[in-house]
Amino acid sequence: MKVRAGIFVAHEQHISGNSKLVVTCANHSLNHNYRMTRLVPPFLPPGAMSRQIQPVLYADDRLALRPWTEADVPAIVAAYADPDIQRWNLNTYDEHEAKILVAKWNRS
Repeated sequence: MKVRAGIFVAHEQHISGNSKLVVTCANHSLNHNYRMTRLVPPFLPPGAMSRQIQPVLYADDRLALRPWTEADVPAIVAAYADPDIQRWNLNTYDEHEAKILVAKWNRS
């Protein structure tokens, strides 16, 4: 089944018994999986790393990869309000929603 809504076209794909909703927009695809297709079994069970303390990885003297903190909330709100980001990600977050998002990311 195909559904057209403006520039969006949605259709359901069946691959190896799994249903997948594919939404296409201006030559770009946004995939919303009902069930993720598994080509190989997971190496670790889901959530196995969630109880571990996440490291801070230093790429150089100016860049560090680290878990999100509440201090990042203003940057998240500003980033999701940026028109260039909204072009690809239709979400926006206020401060309260960004705090919930940070907490969710840290639970995962």
